[in-house]
Amino acid sequence: MLEAAEIIYRQYEPTVPPQVTYGLTKRGQELIDVLHQLNALAERWYGSEQLSECEAKKPMENASA
Repeated sequence: MLEAAEIIYRQYEPTVPPQVTYGLTKRGQELIDVLHQLNALAERWYGSEQLSECEAKKPMENASA
């Protein structure tokens, strides 16, 4: 979804083992300030300690990507 929206790019190298690199496109980089603002708001609402606990409890998704 993010790749289709041209927010991230995916670079595949057919090595052994295969290497995949993800990064932000120019369009994705434009979202950095907004994401920082959302993070600041979440910290005000929930506190940074509670957010850290939520991250620790969150199951890892796409760990091999």
